Amino acid sequence: MLTDAHVNFSHKDLINSVDQIITEGREGGVTRFLAVNSNLYEIETDYNLVKNYEFIDLSIGHHPYLCKR
Repeated sequence: MLTDAHVNFSHKDLINSVDQIITEGREGGVTRFLAVNSNLYEIETDYNLVKNYEFIDLSIGHHPYLCKR
């Protein structure tokens, strides 16, 4: 079992490539993905992925450099 333990699907540079990222990962042997985020605004996007794909898990985080915001 191969897990990609740090995928920021909701990043502005990746959000439009989610299906491609998943397809390429699965073709490369990835069986699970851990969706990570760096701020609280990305959680909803990642949560929707978790609801739609049983092989994606979600972590919730807030990057330290954003703490003052």
